[in-house]
Amino acid sequence: SPFPVNVMEIQRIIAIGKGLGSIPIHIPTSFTILTPDGTNGILKCLIKGPNNHVIECLLTKIDLNRYEVTYTPDRVGEIRIEIFYDNIPIDKSPFIARSFDVNQIKILNFPSSTIVGSSTYFTIDATNAGAGSLEIAVSRDGKNIPNYVQNEGSTCFRIKFIPDQLCIHEVHIKFNGIHIQGSPFQCNVFSNEFIFENYEYPAINKRTSFLIKSKLYNFN
Repeated sequence: SPFPVNVMEIQRIIAIGKGLGSIPIHIPTSFTILTPDGTNGILKCLIKGPNNHVIECLLTKIDLNRYEVTYTPDRVGEIRIEIFYDNIPIDKSPFIARSFDVNQIKILNFPSSTIVGSSTYFTIDATNAGAGSLEIAVSRDGKNIPNYVQNEGSTCFRIKFIPDQLCIHEVHIKFNGIHIQGSPFQCNVFSNEFIFENYEYPAINKRTSFLIKSKLYNFN
C-alpha cells in the first residue's frame, strides 16, 4: 500500500527567493525551499518557460531543512515553477516568475543637444523586454529635475523634460532596477542666445564667412 503523506508537513513547506519573482534572462537565479523538522519525503522541482518548454534546474540540499534550486531563464516570458513533496504539490505551487531582457529596451530619438528652457522629448520602447517597471531620472550637477511620462501604448512611453541650466543633463533609465545599455544618456544644453565669431565688415562683391555659435556651458 502507498505510504501515508502528512498534509500538515506539505502545508508547512515554503519557497522563497528572487528566482520566484522578476528575473533577467541568461543569468543564473535561485530560490530556497524550507522544510519543517523531521520531514523525510522527496522534494522535486519542475520548471517550464514560455511555450511550455522545460528549463533545467538543480536542486541542492544545503542543510537539514533547506534546499536551493538554481536555474537560468533563456527567454522572455512567464515561468511556471512546480514544487512537489512526495509527488504532491506544496502550498502555493505552481509559482509564477517572469523573466525579462533589459537589452530589449530601445531608446528612440534621444536628443544629443537641446535649448535651455525648451521641452525636450524622447521615446522608450519596451515592447520585447518583458514585464517590469521603468525608472527614469533626469539630473544635472547631481540634482534631479522633473520629467514627465506619457503612455503611447502598452509598452511605449514618451518622455519630456525641460533643461533649466547650461550644462550637460544626464538621463538615467533602469528596467527592473537594472541600468539599460547606454544609461546614463547625456544631452548637451545650449543657450538660445548666439554670438558671432570672426566677423568683419566685408568688402562689396567679395565672398566672406563668419561663425554663428550658441553660448555653451564649458564642459572642460
